[in-house]
Amino acid sequence: MDCNVVMTLPLLLYHFIPLHVFVFVLESTSGGMNTMNILVAVSDPETRESLMEALLLAGGAAHVEVSIVGASSPSAGHEALRDRPTDAVIADFGDTSIGFFAEARSTTPDTARIILVTNETARDAVPHIQAGLLLRYLRRPWDSADCGNLLLQLQRICAKG
Repeated sequence: MDCNVVMTLPLLLYHFIPLHVFVFVLESTSGGMNTMNILVAVSDPETRESLMEALLLAGGAAHVEVSIVGASSPSAGHEALRDRPTDAVIADFGDTSIGFFAEARSTTPDTARIILVTNETARDAVPHIQAGLLLRYLRRPWDSADCGNLLLQLQRICAKG
């Protein structure tokens, strides 16, 4: 996969806690049954990394364990969806986003699909939400409350925790 990154909260905290504590936390929290697996498929690296970090922090605040994979292209996103169980995909590939989501729905129909929008493009996503292609949109710029609410909604939908 090109430019994929896996991040979990324990990995972000690695530099702030002693190694023996880190290893215990990593073993006790990684890959558990209650982990919310999210794919962030966004072509812009700064946006992708910022959203991944915001989701991790929101997950910690909301007590929702998240494991996040990043993908930089539609093909990398589809490869990630095939390679690992994914509860939700959040994507923005500009004009090709809807095509990406349509293909994602055909290969992984149970994965929640969320599109990143701006104030100007939010209206364009509504028909796709109404048609069932998308669960919802996440407005850019987002804040911690937006990310926390999204994770709680996904947790309810996926019956995690």
